[in-house]
Amino acid sequence: MNIIIPSGQGGMFKPRKNLRQLAAGGLNILKKTWQDVMIDGPKFHLRGLVGYDIIDVASGIILKHVAPEQNLILNCGKDLALTNKFANCFLYGHLSTDTATPALTDTSMAGWAKQTSTYGSGDGATTSSGDVISLTRSFVFTAETGDVTYTKFYSSVSSGSGATPFNEIVFGTPITLSSGQQAKVTMTLELTVNPHTTADTYSSDIISGISGSTGSFRVISAKSVSSRYFFAFIESSGSATGNCWATGGFLEPSYAASGNCIMDASSQSTLSSAVDLITETGTYSGVVVSYYNPTTTLSTYVSGSFERTKTILADLSNMNGTGLQSLFVGRGTTSSCWQLLLNTTFTKLNTQKLTLNVLSSIS
Repeated sequence: MNIIIPSGQGGMFKPRKNLRQLAAGGLNILKKTWQDVMIDGPKFHLRGLVGYDIIDVASGIILKHVAPEQNLILNCGKDLALTNKFANCFLYGHLSTDTATPALTDTSMAGWAKQTSTYGSGDGATTSSGDVISLTRSFVFTAETGDVTYTKFYSSVSSGSGATPFNEIVFGTPITLSSGQQAKVTMTLELTVNPHTTADTYSSDIISGISGSTGSFRVISAKSVSSRYFFAFIESSGSATGNCWATGGFLEPSYAASGNCIMDASSQSTLSSAVDLITETGTYSGVVVSYYNPTTTLSTYVSGSFERTKTILADLSNMNGTGLQSLFVGRGTTSSCWQLLLNTTFTKLNTQKLTLNVLSSIS
């Protein structure tokens, strides 16, 4: 009996060739070894918004406010999001005098003029609405000593004019400053998380040879217990917090969460409801066995692929039971990040290993 879970988008799974190749080993009861369960896991769509204020330094008065405009997340920026936590992709803000139209393939900060990692106090925030998590921080640049005009903004993971840019925008209205004035640029990174409100469903059997073995997958919540999260969030100070399970959070594609991350096999036969992504924890019922502190590894990232796989191992002594129907990852029955629901029950014996491969992707 082979478990092969194909991938999909838009709520209906379509086979992904590379997943089928990776899952060729499957679940082999005859060999008493359970291997390579593949699921197309969380999918993130990135969207950036950038606006600015011109401030009189002496009085603190905002002289001009320009509403946020959509910016371009570069291809190299998506690479950064697969190798860094989302909140760390825009730690540094940069201003430029370049006027060229941004292109997805840009890899450097043309016309670089200045940078800052000073954040506006009280401007940082992490919010959510429906499928979208929004991470916001503002960058306060030093006061000018003469007249200057900036036309472009970049952000980056690291400092310096040679740092790889995450995003890029040419302002519709350039930032024009005089002596004694400063720019404060505010950036919001929106993460559309799928599947959340609408679950992904399997249109064909996911257990080879077992008729009717359909299933579904949902990201239930990004919030854990005790005001902790399954991703790095931005506090009001603008800093990225470490107050999340496994010092990074299981929902981050770049982080192999282990230690505090729990995988549970459950008899629950229904898909848990989606809740507010950052204010409510995901709960479930019908727990049969729990596997604490799984060994979790992260695949080597291939530049330009915009996807990465986490592998969670339940060894011979872990998560054994009969009548199992759901797999959860989270922090126990009070705090679930996501759920994989099979529409047929399965058994895990103490002679079997479960290797669960979760593919995260970014667009």
